[in-house]
Order: sequence, then structure tokens, then C-alpha cells
Amino acid sequence: HLKEQTTTTSQIKIDDFVKITGIIPDVFSIDVEGSEFNVIRGMAEVTKRHRPLIYVSIHEHLMADMYGTKIDQIFNFIRELGYEDRYIATDHEAHWLFKPK
Repeated sequence: HLKEQTTTTSQIKIDDFVKITGIIPDVFSIDVEGSEFNVIRGMAEVTKRHRPLIYVSIHEHLMADMYGTKIDQIFNFIRELGYEDRYIATDHEAHWLFKPK
């Protein structure tokens, strides 16, 4: 019999990481299997203040199934931060670049 194993993972918002460490990345690459909107919301201050490039692999079905979020939420949120989106490609997920206007 195998027992179900659970793993606890520490989490920190990117905004908090930057405040704590003082490290300010110029580019982010996000591939988080459906949690894309959560990550982008957790970096809103860094995005507003430091204007990094943001590459995102968007798993639209996982977003909806696992997190109850929709792809439009990402685009609306990032556009409100003064970013434009550029489609790159699709394989098993859609790849996008968000860059400051």
C-alpha cells in the first residue's frame, strides 16, 4: 500500500521577494502549469515600477480547471499595467511576450 504523500511548498510573491532582496529582474519567464494569473498578480508592483519583459507560457485549460481563472483575466490585468501582448507560438501551451508600451 502506498500512502498518499503531501508536499508543502513555500511561496512568496515576486513583489515581496524584490522588497526583501533588492534584486530587480529585467525579464521574467513564467511557466507554472495553470497558475499564471496568480503569479502575474503577485508581481504587479514590480511590473508597474520596473517594467520588465514578461514571457508567459499559458495553460488555458489548467488555469480554468485547477484555479478557476480565465485567459482574459491575464490580458486585462497586464494591459491595465501598461503592457502590450505579443503572441509567440503554441505547442502544448500558448507562449506570449508582454512588454511595456
